[in-house]
This record gives sequence, structure tokens and C-alpha cells, in this order.
Amino acid sequence: MRNVSDRCRGPLFGVAVILPFLLLFLWPAHAEENDQPGACCLLPGVCIDSQTESECDDIDGIWQGPLSGCGNNNCLPGACCLEDRLCEQLTAGECALDGGEFQGSSTDCEACIEPEVACCFPNGGCLNLIAEDCANAGGSALFEGSVCGVDECDQVGACCLPDGTCEEDVSPEACEQMQGVYQGGGSLCAEVKCEVIVSACCFATEFCLLLSQVECAKVNAMWLGPGVMCDDQANPCATPDDEEPSPDLNGDGVVDVFDLLLLLEQWGSCPSSTEGEGEPACPADLNQDGTVDVFDLLLLLESWGTVESSD
Repeated sequence: MRNVSDRCRGPLFGVAVILPFLLLFLWPAHAEENDQPGACCLLPGVCIDSQTESECDDIDGIWQGPLSGCGNNNCLPGACCLEDRLCEQLTAGECALDGGEFQGSSTDCEACIEPEVACCFPNGGCLNLIAEDCANAGGSALFEGSVCGVDECDQVGACCLPDGTCEEDVSPEACEQMQGVYQGGGSLCAEVKCEVIVSACCFATEFCLLLSQVECAKVNAMWLGPGVMCDDQANPCATPDDEEPSPDLNGDGVVDVFDLLLLLEQWGSCPSSTEGEGEPACPADLNQDGTVDVFDLLLLLESWGTVESSD
């Protein structure tokens, strides 16, 4: 006969033993979420300090985040500038929790709207745009408060040169020729901060490094100018593979019967003219239409006997 105590040592007994330990480890982790006190807004203008999130919820308040305080938060909503130029009416604490920039109590969302300026384009056209959109569109923004039709686009301004120095009364075209960064029409060197410009520097091996113009010149490499970055996906130093395929298929300097035989060997469709890196998939696809056919044959015959340049 089994002892009564033995029957108690079944699954329920195991749960009874383990449960206290689970609660011991899980409860503090859960409690820590609301453990740090912060400000709690009850009504607009009414704030209570040192409340945990759960305590604030219990009194139907709006918790302002851990370690927030009523000293810099009067619980009055204001404009909160968020990413992607969005704006919401939030309290300072709510705005901080959402990663926004609070514009102050009782402010409206106009505070988040970046003012437009006259944006001048190389063809002489002008649009009123915010500075970021102007730069992305390839234009040059004039000074703050400028308006198309009122302020001229041919104004000169400050130009930040690659070495970090600044020149005034420079047109956008002249600044570009000096490989500088134009600071906008009417701008002055005293108003802008010029820094040494680093950009893509190309070595003979097609290796790319971000260097200043002076550093790049020291190693006899090619500096690509302001705004050009080294990119693993599209190396700006790589030799563009945009040369027309040569009818001299065997590379002996003469287009002859041997090249004709190579073309006939590749007759028909091919995967593509080029397959990523390496040699072309179909060197005989001279018109690069994906098929080696009579049109490629005619192109080869047009160059018959031509000695290809070694350049």
C-alpha cells in the first residue's frame, strides 16, 4: 500500500514546488516596467509627480514617462514635431516618448512646418520649396524668407571650399567649378560654418576611400568632389561597363573569319549581354538585344578587316 504522502508527490506537487520560484523570478521583471516614477497628467495644467505608470493609470492619468517631472511639464499639450514632417498635439512627456520634438505648451502645428524659400535651378527656373526638398531636387536654396519672383536666382553667396575655407560673392556655377558647396544666394561666410569636405577618393585599383581633396592628391588618386560617397553596392570608382561590345571577338586586333566562327558558335539566345561581374555571357551579342542573330552578323561584317585600337 502506498503512503498518502507518496500520492501527494504527483504533478500537482511539482507545480506547487516550482510556482513560487517562477513568481520570484518573473514578478520583479514585470514590476520593473512600471517601477520608475514619472510625472502623471490628470487634467490640462494638473500634474502629479513621482507616479509609476500603473499608479497613473489607476487615477485615469496620462503617464509622461520614466524619470519625467512636473517641473518642465505643465501638462498642457502643444505641437509635437514627429518624423516625416508629422505633427500631433501632445504633452511634453508624450512627445518625448514618441521620439518627437516638443515646441512648447499651447503651440500649434505651424511650428513644425519648415518655411519655404526660393529654390533656384540651373536652367533659371525657380520654385518655392523647403531647403531639404530643394537640395534633393538639385536646386540651390536662397536665404530664409526669399520668394520666387521677388528675389533673383542669380544672386551670389558664400561658397565652402574643399579645404574648409570660405569665399563670398560666388555664383553657384563658380562654386561648383571650384568643387565647393554653395551656401545659398545672399549668404555670407560669417553666417555659415565650412568644414573640410571629405568625399570619394579613387585609387588605381578602383578602391574607394573617403578623403579630403588634399589627402587624395598626396597619393596621386582621383577625388570625385563634394557629395560623392563610397558605396559597396555601387562603387563610384568602378570602371563603368558601358563600352560597346567589340566585333574582334578573339581579341587579335583584326575582324576576320575567326571572329565569324566564334559568332556562329554563340548563335541563338543567351542569358544576357552581361552577367554581373566577369566576362559577358554572350560576347557575340554585338547589339546587346539578348540574342546572337543576323543583326549581330551584319555588325561584324561592317567592321570586317578593321584593326581594333589598343586604347
